[in-house]
Amino acid sequence: PASLAGDSILQTLGMPELITRTLEEYEEAAVALALNPERLAHVCGRLASNVKSSPVFDRDRYVRHLDRCFALIWEQTVAGERGTIFVPALDSDGR
Repeated sequence: PASLAGDSILQTLGMPELITRTLEEYEEAAVALALNPERLAHVCGRLASNVKSSPVFDRDRYVRHLDRCFALIWEQTVAGERGTIFVPALDSDGR
């Protein structure tokens, strides 16, 4: 499960080239980055930039979305409805 979460996070961050499938691939990637300081700096810069702009790491937006989800669940329960609850995507301003 941890590796799947890591894959998902790297995909969301737009950095699928960092995903490895085996311990050997991981070691090769780590060594390749360690031996190429310019590429490592580039990857670190991209990662830092992508983390700042990614909804995955936007705690406040996540909380607003989770609150909206709970509100929709409550509204459906009060209305006596059952079934799948569809939570609309948040607007760009997080609402």
